[in-house]
Amino acid sequence: MSLAIVVAALGVAEANPPAPKTMTEKAQRPDLPNFAPISGSSGYQEIKLSDDSWYLGFFGTREHSMELLGAAWAARAAQLCAQVKQPYFVRLRYIGEPVLAADRAARSSPGAAAYARPVGGGYVPIFIPMPQAHGPITVLTPAIEAPVRCIAGPDSLVDHARAVSGADSVAAARQRGFAIPQ
Repeated sequence: MSLAIVVAALGVAEANPPAPKTMTEKAQRPDLPNFAPISGSSGYQEIKLSDDSWYLGFFGTREHSMELLGAAWAARAAQLCAQVKQPYFVRLRYIGEPVLAADRAARSSPGAAAYARPVGGGYVPIFIPMPQAHGPITVLTPAIEAPVRCIAGPDSLVDHARAVSGADSVAAARQRGFAIPQ
């Protein structure tokens, strides 16, 4: 009797399950944050700010390092920029930060940046309501939230060193084990 017949008769799962059919079905390692819109405990969330900028957040669990979240954040930023056919991006210090020479000239009027608000990565307290008399328990989980702006290349920036290659970001995330579709 073959092993396949015994396995089928016993109702035991195959030792070698079939390979995923598409890149989107490719399994994610359980020790990595979910590289998908947030559902459950990890993933990303974005808000489109303009044609070439988003406010992007990547959220993990206590098992995920800020380094892993940073790689995932950068890869998602690269995906967003690829959608608008821009190969580079810059992580903004605040929404509307003038990073291009043309931006600085347009923002020279007094009070133009009054709406700007600094943002950055760090641990976000999450309040989980518990059926106890002592109130909610605070759980610190890692998250990176920052605005991102897509650009054509480093030459368009005032500070060329802030440009990040989208292709390099995706490659770095894949190297860490993230299943990122083409």
